[in-house]
Amino acid sequence: MADTSRREHITREALTAVISVIIAGIAAVIWRAEVWEAICDGWVWVTDSTSIARWWYGILFFTFIVTFTICMWRLLRPAFRNPPLPEHFAYREDVFLGLVWRWSWSESGAMVNLWCYCPNCDRRSAYQGSADFIYEDRYTVFLCQACGDLRRHQGDREDALNYVRREIELKLRSGAWREVAARQSDNAAEKKLG
Repeated sequence: MADTSRREHITREALTAVISVIIAGIAAVIWRAEVWEAICDGWVWVTDSTSIARWWYGILFFTFIVTFTICMWRLLRPAFRNPPLPEHFAYREDVFLGLVWRWSWSESGAMVNLWCYCPNCDRRSAYQGSADFIYEDRYTVFLCQACGDLRRHQGDREDALNYVRREIELKLRSGAWREVAARQSDNAAEKKLG
């Protein structure tokens, strides 16, 4: 297959050269000597050496550098653009343990700034943990100091955060996060309109 395309390429190049010679021969017969003389004089003028001021070389060099830089910038700029964000970065809020949990994503894709908010007044919840050493007796209370909403979770604060992280990761793996993100974008659109 490669030999066929190479043969075709060589054949096309040969035909192009033959056709160019034929056209040039026809042009030589049709055109007068003055036309050929003007073409030859133009070629001599273009290729003849002249002395110009050195600052013209500087302008020419500067123009070349600017043009080259602009061309390279336009060619290479798409390669340096930031890649699109992963689709699941739209998933930044969900309800777990009866509380609204919000988080953000780092550039590396890690979940950061995970915390809960009151489902009634949307304020950031405070927490209070028990100091018991027996695991069964430990608990964390998430409290809204504005409206007094109270949610209790078995285990300490880190247990609650880890539970929510595991639930988020489960929704990411199962694809259930898409429904939540779509519902949130619909709610946001309704808030803007209403």
